[in-house]
Parts: sequence; C-alpha cells; structure tokens
Amino acid sequence: MLEPFQRRFPLPIGQNDSFLELLIRQESKIAELYQVFSEHHPEYREFWSSMGDAERRHVAMIRELRAFIPSRQALLVEGRVRAGAVKTFLS
Repeated sequence: MLEPFQRRFPLPIGQNDSFLELLIRQESKIAELYQVFSEHHPEYREFWSSMGDAERRHVAMIRELRAFIPSRQALLVEGRVRAGAVKTFLS
C-alpha cells in the first residue's frame, strides 16, 4: 500500500532519525502543554492528564519505530506530516 508514496516522498538516507527526533520533541512538548492545562484547570485535570499520557505513548511508539528502520523492517515516508511544519511548531 505504501509503494506509490515510497516513490514520491521518501526521506533521504540519514534524515529518518532527525525527522523522528523532531516528532519526539513535538509530542513531548504537547505532553508538557497538557500538563500545564491540567494544573491550571483542575476541573479538567483527568482529561488533560489522559491527553498527556497519550502523547507520552506516542513518544514511546516513535522510539520503537525508530529501532526498526535500520533493518528496513519499517519505512518512514514523509507524507502528510512535513519536517518543516514540525520545525515551525517547535520554534
């Protein structure tokens, strides 16, 4: 199913790690933001805490995915999420 996109949007060799690091940073920052929300809005603490937990699970999944890329068990294809957009978010 990814075959057509592999030809159109492959990340250059060596950029997989940097792109995944950007995603890890983004997910971590969002988790931090949700933590602040949970502290400032105690009436929604459970909701914001669960959202932060979800973001931390995303970080764990990205790290797990990163381990499969060198052996080519997983292929990272830049598609809807662009490195430039993530960099803009983080700045």
